[in-house]
Order: sequence, then C-alpha cells, then structure tokens
Amino acid sequence: MLLNLVERHMRAKRMSPSRFGIEALGDPQFVFQLRLGREPRSKTVQRVIAYVEADGGIGAGVVRSGDP
Repeated sequence: MLLNLVERHMRAKRMSPSRFGIEALGDPQFVFQLRLGREPRSKTVQRVIAYVEADGGIGAGVVRSGDP
C-alpha cells in the first residue's frame, strides 16, 4: 500500500509529511490527504515510488509486488 511506503520512508528519513509531499510531488498536503483516503492516479503513484527509490529506496519493492 502506498501510504505504508510513504510512512516508512518518512520515518526512516525523519521527514515531515509536508516535506515529503513537497519533495516528491510539489504538494505539501499530499500525505495528509493520503491519510484521509485520497486515491492518487497511477502516474502519481509512480512518481512517489520513483522519489522513494531515488531517495534511498525504503521498501519500494513492496509496492511494486502488490497493489498500490
């Protein structure tokens, strides 16, 4: 699940939700909205996965093997 990937990455990098959203997508509200049930488009999911992989790859393989 994408939210799990994002939460693990933020925890591993000691990153705030706003910072993650800004760095990954230019959207400071992304993580907060994801926590509230936002279902991002597949292109957005791929951008988040690419960001996580480029920033250290914390658990990125989990999302690729299952449903985003």
